[in-house]
Amino acid sequence: MRVNEKRASPRVGIRAKVPAVVMALDDTGVKRIDLTIRDLSRTGMGFSTTQSIQPDTNVILRLPRAATGRGSTHMLAKVLYVVQVRDSIWQGGLQLLSEISETQAMAIEMGKERLDAA
Repeated sequence: MRVNEKRASPRVGIRAKVPAVVMALDDTGVKRIDLTIRDLSRTGMGFSTTQSIQPDTNVILRLPRAATGRGSTHMLAKVLYVVQVRDSIWQGGLQLLSEISETQAMAIEMGKERLDAA
């Protein structure tokens, strides 16, 4: 595990695939993508993905509960930046905004609820 102490919130290097639900800000709907989390801090995450995603897009992350190893928690995050590093590979950073309930996450995924940009 690598720790980078140069940031305001130190980041720990990890590799984990996380399912994400992307909420387009232009009302084109909701889509699912897989993000590979590269590093993690208490305020954000670095990620890579094989699908293009735009800055200022809201994302719901489904994260495993570390304490119990059972179930998951849902986090609302905002894409801060994205750069294309190779054909079909993008890397970027997310700001963690808040935890949301499973019920709220499911309603968003089914298009029954919308979260506006924070």
